Amino acid sequence: MLFKSKEVLVTNEIDLFTQAKHLLDTKKIKYTTKIKNANGFDCNRIYLPQIQTYYLYYIYVDRKDVELSKYIIEQCKTTYHLQE
Repeated sequence: MLFKSKEVLVTNEIDLFTQAKHLLDTKKIKYTTKIKNANGFDCNRIYLPQIQTYYLYYIYVDRKDVELSKYIIEQCKTTYHLQE
């Protein structure tokens, strides 16, 4: 699925990521995910312990499911931001 997949969501909000995965599951759309530690690192600076870790959450779906997935995720984003 990796080469046939397309990114449909990138977010730093774990709740939105989880809700989008749940909705894709209910619609029986197969997906893959990736979680990336997005903290910057500068080799020229003195190392300081990071107080907060920053992650980016990715969801990829098969190319044939992109349109439906984007629609579902847009609906998810709308309801997610209304709840805040």
